[in-house]
Formats: sequence, structure tokens, C-alpha cells
Amino acid sequence: MGVAPGDGEGEAAAERPAAPRGAPPPVPGELPARVMWIVAAAIGSMYAISSILRGEVLPGLVGGVLAAILCVLVLREVRERRRRRARGPR
Repeated sequence: MGVAPGDGEGEAAAERPAAPRGAPPPVPGELPARVMWIVAAAIGSMYAISSILRGEVLPGLVGGVLAAILCVLVLREVRERRRRRARGPR
């Protein structure tokens, strides 16, 4: 019997976006960029809120922004190291 349209067989492949040309293949367990920025925003906002609740408004805001930037940089480095490890030795 054939596959009837709409029963879900080809829909999973159609929902997956195609990788741009020249992009490295995805590494299993890698965080997408959008998730990375969401995590960084959550960490930065939690730091800022905790400092503001202690009465340090401006240092809390600056610290929250810096914490978010640091989080993004660390997550990017982790992603790059995983990619290099997945590629293997040259």
C-alpha cells in the first residue's frame, strides 16, 4: 500500500530547514543560536533583577548586560570546541 498524503511520513523532513550552503553539519547536542540568546537573556535578566532587588539599580543593569554577553561568548566557545572535537584530528 502507498503512503497517503498527510499521514505524517514526509512532513518531518519538510519541517526541517535546509542548512545554508557552506555551513558545517550540525553536531548532535548543539544549541541553536536562538536558544543560546534566550539562555543569555534569562541569565542576564536574573542577575539584573537580583541586584536591583538589593537596591543596586545601575550596577545591576550593567552587570546583567555583561553577564548576558559573557554567557553568549562562553556558549559560542563551547559550541566551537564541540565542532572541532566532532571533526576529529586533522
